[in-house]
Amino acid sequence: MPVKKQEAHRALELLEDYHARLSEPQDRALRIAIERVIRIFKSRLFQALLDIQEFYELTLLDDSKSIQQKTAETLQIATKWEKDGQAVKIADNQRMRIESDTENAKEPSAEQQQQQQQQQQQRSSRSPQQLQQNPQQQQQQSQSQGSKSRSGSQTIHQHQHAQQRKRILVSLHQHQNQHQSQHQHQHQYQHQYQHHYQLRLNSGNQAKKLKRAFEST
Repeated sequence: MPVKKQEAHRALELLEDYHARLSEPQDRALRIAIERVIRIFKSRLFQALLDIQEFYELTLLDDSKSIQQKTAETLQIATKWEKDGQAVKIADNQRMRIESDTENAKEPSAEQQQQQQQQQQQRSSRSPQQLQQNPQQQQQQSQSQGSKSRSGSQTIHQHQHAQQRKRILVSLHQHQNQHQSQHQHQHQYQHQYQHHYQLRLNSGNQAKKLKRAFEST
């Protein structure tokens, strides 16, 4: 629908209305493209209005400036806006290209869809023998895992049994050492007691001999 001259100020509203009427699935790409245009248009329009307001107030309404000064500033601003417009156009093109690449990356390509369909067909076209082999393979894997688990359990049990035997042997060895030490102490004590008793006995005999010798004199 062509935009009439008297409706030029309603261009954004007309564009948004057209965008809202795109509700079919095949219109999705066009909806995304129009959304980008609206977003860029609003951003550039808002900035342009700010620039126009600043130019109007600071240049044209300044009575202290002469006509020559206002003309020179107006030409400078026009040149600046032309350069800015080119830079904005380049930036917009780059941004739209990046957004387009991002959207394409999100949507699966035709080759990916074809590969997925082929994989589904291959899975659905498997023979009954292949389908029966899978449970057998799973059962074999389960048995293998079970044997590994039992083997690991036996190894752990053997290790625990060996540790327990080692602790018992260490305890017996300590008990034997303790018993030998007690026996040695007891033997040493008896030897010291006998030696002390013998000394006392010898001392008593000598005292008796001295007493008899003294009495005989």
